[in-house]
Amino acid sequence: MVNNKFNRLTLIRRYFRITTISCIISISILGGRVSINPASAEELPPETEKLSSAETLPGLVPIEPISLGESQSRNITLPNVPALTNRVIYRLKANATLLGTLSTAQMADFLNNSNNPVEKINPLLTQELLANSAEIKATSLARTFVVTLSSTTDIENIIKSLSQLPFVEYAEPDQIVQVSSTPNDTYFGEQWNLNNTNDADIDAPEAWDINTASKWIRIAILDTGAESQHTEFKGKLVKGVNFTSDDATQWEDGYGHGTHVAGIAAAKTNNGIGIAGICWGNCMIMPVKVLTDDGWGYYSWIANGIVYAAKNSAKVINLSLGSTTDSQTLHDAIQYAYKKGVTIVAATGNSGGAVLYPAAYPETIAVAATNENDGIPWWSNRGSEVDLAAPGVTILSTYLGNSLTWMSGTSMATPHVAGAAALLQSFYQQTYGKFLKPKQVRCYLQQSADDLGLSLDKQGAGRLNLEKLLLLVTDPNFVCDM
Repeated sequence: MVNNKFNRLTLIRRYFRITTISCIISISILGGRVSINPASAEELPPETEKLSSAETLPGLVPIEPISLGESQSRNITLPNVPALTNRVIYRLKANATLLGTLSTAQMADFLNNSNNPVEKINPLLTQELLANSAEIKATSLARTFVVTLSSTTDIENIIKSLSQLPFVEYAEPDQIVQVSSTPNDTYFGEQWNLNNTNDADIDAPEAWDINTASKWIRIAILDTGAESQHTEFKGKLVKGVNFTSDDATQWEDGYGHGTHVAGIAAAKTNNGIGIAGICWGNCMIMPVKVLTDDGWGYYSWIANGIVYAAKNSAKVINLSLGSTTDSQTLHDAIQYAYKKGVTIVAATGNSGGAVLYPAAYPETIAVAATNENDGIPWWSNRGSEVDLAAPGVTILSTYLGNSLTWMSGTSMATPHVAGAAALLQSFYQQTYGKFLKPKQVRCYLQQSADDLGLSLDKQGAGRLNLEKLLLLVTDPNFVCDM
């Protein structure tokens, strides 16, 4: 239980210099083991960039978690919007009758050869609009039809089949629109990383007005596990796995790091309590326990976790862990997932030194950390491998005991990008009926990032901007066909 001094988060931030219980990690190799230990102030290298007054040196500074039981909903609700469309629009060419067009019934028979049976085909415009208007009948809209399919399966191939017919002008998904949305989560106002007036945030509410995400997009969190009974994970977890012991079913988090990381990426959003996850409320979290409850793990565990995630339909893998040592086994696992179309996002590290592995591999998206002033903390590792940066200082997220707490580090920056990658993939699939390749995801993320005016080895392409990222999806002039 928490006492009354935690009823007002603003008072907490005023009277406490908050860092994290796992914000900066000192990583050493002990017989192939990745050891993650909190760094003391005496072990920290000299400050290379000025931190704001609100930021103390990242280290082991315990703070009392916030109880979710104190949350108060503002009763803002959203409609239950379908995540994916099961409808396709096609338009007949103006001279379609000369080309031997099919009747509606014949078109249905043609499409029923796919794996997704047709429920009905109707004109785009209602009979009332068409009945008494020669002007409307003369428009191309009168030659446009809507196919309602029994499910969202095989939409891309159906569109392709329609487009190849000689009398069809074009075919496209019948896209879903939704009302503007701002989450009603009680502590959303404390998430400076998602929305603030200093413009150092990732513009999450603006992005959510564009799109949320489909619930079947899976983000694999390879970490210390996740707290399965946390309120913010209700209905959000798929079956997890444990590679740190012989009992694969015991993937509960006893350390807190994995729970915090998972919440940043995809905590349940707009549920009236707690925080908002980057990938709205509909991305699914796949907990893959590859680190012990002491915060360390072997490369072999991590390699197993990567292969498991790729095999079990994860579209994004989050790796908020690292070591200074290269490994062929680990790299092979990374390449396996990459070739299966999985986007892999990894933390650069928190020592102020070179980018760690696996973030240093070319297949991964290496993420540095930013603070509330859009600066790069001195402890955020740097190098030519850095792809982009994201908020990583004093980040509020889920924690053990169905609570919330703040942490800092590139471990916190990384799930911002992992959540963004999942949201991008969901929106792109809804728009075009297919997923982006991992190298295209990297391109979208980098091209939409906000340039902070810092050197590339510190910021990469810049700080993540979620709104710009989603706007690129429907920008007809933007191409990422690398």
